[in-house]
Amino acid sequence: MNNPCYALLAQEAFLQSDQPGAFLRWLIDPEGQRIISTFGQAEFGASVVRPKSALE
Repeated sequence: MNNPCYALLAQEAFLQSDQPGAFLRWLIDPEGQRIISTFGQAEFGASVVRPKSALE
């Protein structure tokens, strides 16, 4: 099953704080991608989400 995910950032949120932008940068950072790609392994024995590179 392919479950694409998109992250959107409202301009107002970005102008009010640097945290939303920092979170989006973390999502695409290698460390963020590692955490996302290993999510669920301990509980289910396999990752719940596969990174895009694994699908290509």
